[in-house]
Amino acid sequence: MTKLLVIDLDQTIIDSSIRENYCYTKNGELDLPKYRQVKTCDNNGIINDQLTPFGHWLKTNYYSLLENGYVIVFLTARLCDSQDFKSFKQLGIDSMILDHCLLVERGIAALYGGNAQEQCSAKYKRPILWRFANAYSTYDVTVVDDCIKVLGMAKAQGFKTVCARELYHYDPQDFASLFI
Repeated sequence: MTKLLVIDLDQTIIDSSIRENYCYTKNGELDLPKYRQVKTCDNNGIINDQLTPFGHWLKTNYYSLLENGYVIVFLTARLCDSQDFKSFKQLGIDSMILDHCLLVERGIAALYGGNAQEQCSAKYKRPILWRFANAYSTYDVTVVDDCIKVLGMAKAQGFKTVCARELYHYDPQDFASLFI
């Protein structure tokens, strides 16, 4: 069966915690203006992002997934700018994200039914997920995300889910058994 794999970026394949840790409000919501400000900081900015273990595995194995019938979509709440694309290149994932898979970010979310102004990740991602699920209606859909609200929404919509937080301690064999 052909599979649609919808993957988040931050805290799923990219460890951006060094800057995100400074950007949450008291009620646990991401403060986007502060996030954008911290993004450019030398000490805590995007330049310090690293790949998660899943990100390292995916970077090496995404061709195998594509050859095994997966369609891979990266769905992020980021508004990607030149710094993001430089970071993707520095991390060695620019070709994967930009050439071989599809990246849906806030700047183009409306093209896929999303509302770029929506701050709740689950509400932001829901119409986009449905757009892809309808476009690939015969596909088995799996959503990989670190956000509990996104995972709950996706599961409630009937999609398979993988919590990225559970992948932090996986080794390459664990990923292979999960996806290949």
